[in-house]
Amino acid sequence: MTEELITPENLSTSLLKEVFDQAFMEAVLDNEGHLKVVDRVKAHIRPREDRIYVFAVFGFKPETPPARRLEFVNRVNQEYIIVRATSNDNHLLLFDHDIPVAGGITKKALVLRVKRFCSIPQAAIQEFGMDIVE
Repeated sequence: MTEELITPENLSTSLLKEVFDQAFMEAVLDNEGHLKVVDRVKAHIRPREDRIYVFAVFGFKPETPPARRLEFVNRVNQEYIIVRATSNDNHLLLFDHDIPVAGGITKKALVLRVKRFCSIPQAAIQEFGMDIVE
C-alpha cells in the first residue's frame, strides 16, 4: 500500500475500494455503486466532499420500548467516543462515524480507522444491548 494521501481532490468510491482490497478486506460494490466493507460488521462507506462517512445498520427487537432504545444509544454515545449511535421509529439502530480527509489521510490510517469503527458496534451491543438488538 503506497503512502499516497487520500484528499478531497482524489476521494472516490473506486479509490476507497482499491484501498480496502489492498488491505485484504472484503470490499464489494452493490448494484447502486455503494461500497460495503465487512470486518466483524458490514460497514457502508460513502465518500463525501471532505470526509468519508462510515455507518453500520442494526435492528432493535420490535418489542423493545422507545425508552429502552434511547437508553441504549445514550450509553453508547457516552462510552464510545469514536461512533455515534442513533435510533428511529422503525426500530433501526445506526452506528456512524465521519473520517475527515481535508489535509489528507494515509491509506493505512483509513484502514485502521475503519477496522476500529467495525469493532465497536458488536462490543457496544454485547455490553449494553444483547437483549434488545437483533
